[in-house]
Amino acid sequence: MTSPTGRTVVVYGAGIAGLTAAHEFIRRGWAVSVYEAHSEAGGFFRSARGSGDHAMPSEYSWHGMGPWYHNVFDVMRQIPFDAEGSVYDRALSRPIDFGVAPDDGTAEFDDPSDFLIDVSRMFRMTRVDWFWWTRLMLKEWTANRRSTERYATRNAAAQWGKRLSAEASSTWSACFGPWIGSDWTQVSLHQAGQFFLKQLTSQPSHPHAADSEGAAWVHGARSGWLLLRGPSSEFWFDKWIQHLTTAGVTFHWEQTLHHFDYDGSVITAAHLESAERVEADVHVFATNPFAAVEILERSPDLARLDQLCLFEPLTADGPHVQVSFRIAFSERIEWPRPRCALVVADSEFDLTIFARNRSGRPASISATASLRCGPARHASPASPDACTGCPSRSARESNSSTKSTLSSCDVARSTPSSAKPTKVATWRHSRSCGSKSGTNGPSPPTASADPTRSGQLHTHPAVPADPSNPGTESRSRRSAHAYRCRRLEH
Repeated sequence: MTSPTGRTVVVYGAGIAGLTAAHEFIRRGWAVSVYEAHSEAGGFFRSARGSGDHAMPSEYSWHGMGPWYHNVFDVMRQIPFDAEGSVYDRALSRPIDFGVAPDDGTAEFDDPSDFLIDVSRMFRMTRVDWFWWTRLMLKEWTANRRSTERYATRNAAAQWGKRLSAEASSTWSACFGPWIGSDWTQVSLHQAGQFFLKQLTSQPSHPHAADSEGAAWVHGARSGWLLLRGPSSEFWFDKWIQHLTTAGVTFHWEQTLHHFDYDGSVITAAHLESAERVEADVHVFATNPFAAVEILERSPDLARLDQLCLFEPLTADGPHVQVSFRIAFSERIEWPRPRCALVVADSEFDLTIFARNRSGRPASISATASLRCGPARHASPASPDACTGCPSRSARESNSSTKSTLSSCDVARSTPSSAKPTKVATWRHSRSCGSKSGTNGPSPPTASADPTRSGQLHTHPAVPADPSNPGTESRSRRSAHAYRCRRLEH
């Protein structure tokens, strides 16, 4: 490798962290090489199109960008999307509206025009609930050292649960997954408080030009979150890889890091599973935490460093299982607002549904469910298998392969009509699905229901939509994994 500075850097991992490191080093004149264990970039953020299901795209999880994602927006401005603008200009949606949809009643939305979220209305709180919710939130906001030292160790759902009614506590904690980005069993009081404080006070704002949907607008404090307008890999990572390659970054795909040589002062070399030895002036370690633990176990001298020894406790309870899937409805869906996501508050799992326009295809209905080992949020004796989708810890520990617990679940394949629909529906999950497990990095997501495909959550077969008529919907057969659909009047 050669560069204007004569200095070399190797990045291990081509997720958001690794690509950002490569982006910044190449701008500064370094010679940059990226080694990625998989055949494509994006890590847990990437998307894929399976060979079945008419190549409908799948995502690993819900991806939103809040008004304080300043560094992300800065990088996106530097990545060309097409001749008309950057990824920031062309790939980001306008803000979406979040709604909380209980089994009974109406879906309630946060209105960004209000200074504060109407928590009583959204989360089914009484006046007493509101008082205790506000008191605890203000205590977190006004604390300084106590927040980072004491509140960071206290579970948010447990702290609010001591004071809130059962209905308010359940509805409030249901939003931790799609909003805060972690399920209620993991979110600390400090994390929850700081999330909403940033949402209310974030600066600076980010201007956006007028587009086909309306006039110019500003994304700032109290604004809704942004999505990509299409599949993550196609609308962001493919553009990013092309930009970095043009700038001179060299990519090595399906090359897995095995261990480092460390002399007590610097890393002298890295070794790949292919037995290749890699040397550079700087080594950037940007794998996922579960892969990092395994690599550090094979690099014991390096694993003793104060910062790197934190990976093991971070991953102690095993990978978090997330399942992304699509659902076919017998009736067309009428979304309450043009761009919205609905948190299904009374689901056993942290379940969110949203519609996304795919490039060149009608709107796709997607959903994300967060599953954890242990009792489900609404588990009861009547549902002993509420978490059968989560592999046990012992099963994970005995699995020596380097695959991920993340999989896609194609519950029923569909291409909903783009014509104006007439009904709104939501559902309750009857039974969870099984999953494949492992320890290191995500296996490619898939939208195929083919039982011969590895890493696939198998459900009942479905009759696909007619590819010659994009307005038709698929019809799924009834099975033990059926979803009971219920209309939600709004």
